[in-house]
Amino acid sequence: NIDLSVNTNAEINLIFDSKIGDIINGTGKGDLHMSVTEDGTFELLGNYSIVQGSYYFTMKNLIGKYFEIEKGGTIKWSGDPYEGIVDLRAIYTKNAGLYDLLQDTSAQYKKKVPVEVILSLKGKLFNPDIAFDINVLNVEPSTQSLVNRYLNTEEEKNKQAMSLIVLN
Repeated sequence: NIDLSVNTNAEINLIFDSKIGDIINGTGKGDLHMSVTEDGTFELLGNYSIVQGSYYFTMKNLIGKYFEIEKGGTIKWSGDPYEGIVDLRAIYTKNAGLYDLLQDTSAQYKKKVPVEVILSLKGKLFNPDIAFDINVLNVEPSTQSLVNRYLNTEEEKNKQAMSLIVLN
């Protein structure tokens, strides 16, 4: 039995798939209890809150991008270490023009602006539900409203997020 009080001096690495390379790396805080039962079963109990970190997101060994994990993401364990529950958001920022999305060649949409691809991981740690969102920074409210109209379905958000991640 081991009781750990983890602080930000300890760095964690969670490797989802060593062949593909999805990795969470960061620091955080939490109280964890690890034990090995007499029959050899390894158990992990407790909550870990991420203070800072990155998520290396890979897609079928074709691309790899670093997302910055937002402070406050959590990983909770209640026994089997592979059955942990994750709830975190990570952000990939890229400068991009809006003209492809809006199908408008106006000069204002050709100018590159910071765009955040927000990756949300929820549920089972090693098989989470993944959702994308897109946030355009430093634009007029009317432009933001127009972008939101185009990104009104999960399918369109996923398509545009993949485009930003894969094609920049």
